[in-house]
Amino acid sequence: MPEKISIFYFEDILESIEKIRRYLGNASYDEFLENEMLIDAVVRNLEIIRFLILKVVAYPFSFISQVFFALSRFAGHKKLTE
Repeated sequence: MPEKISIFYFEDILESIEKIRRYLGNASYDEFLENEMLIDAVVRNLEIIRFLILKVVAYPFSFISQVFFALSRFAGHKKLTE
């Protein structure tokens, strides 16, 4: 089992999710499909999320839940509660 999980993985996942939300804004599905740069930006951030999740899956789920709880409660991450 890996030595310890980095809280930065979770912060980076949240950052990528926020970027995707920002990039998409109010774009419709058709607008999304017509904008190659938007597609590339969203796909890139999905790749980042996938990479980071694969780093985290080796940890027990209960530990991951505790980290998310700590982030939302003590670090003031609004992103977790939106």
